[in-house]
Amino acid sequence: MSEANVVFDEPILLKIADYLALNCLMPADNNGELDWSLEVGANPQGYVGILQSNPNKKKIRHLFGLISYEKRQRKRFLGMIWFSDESRGANDKNWIFEMYGREHVDLVKKIAGEMSAKFDVKITVKLMSHMPRYEYMDDGLHAV
Repeated sequence: MSEANVVFDEPILLKIADYLALNCLMPADNNGELDWSLEVGANPQGYVGILQSNPNKKKIRHLFGLISYEKRQRKRFLGMIWFSDESRGANDKNWIFEMYGREHVDLVKKIAGEMSAKFDVKITVKLMSHMPRYEYMDDGLHAV
């Protein structure tokens, strides 16, 4: 069998995940929870959330003055990129970046511009909330 008859297809979701990893960003679900397990079949909605490490991370270095430690800081949940959602008008040539936090507008516009050029799509950035959102982290404490 000749390789000339083999076609390799990489879904856009996986291409986006690669882009995020190369640019120190992380994929998330629609709640802002870190999600490295991007699988095409598991994501029929056609979106990926974007997290960014918090550059203003504060180290906590005291526990009764004896032990020092660093508390894990929540990542910034910049928003959701929709690349396939009819109700939002997102498709293979028009993506929608729903972002959270007015303070992140310049950063998100920069990311959207880079992605637009890389993937040859138009990206519309929509501010969904003045207030920023942060990574969802399950604390493991649940009422029974």
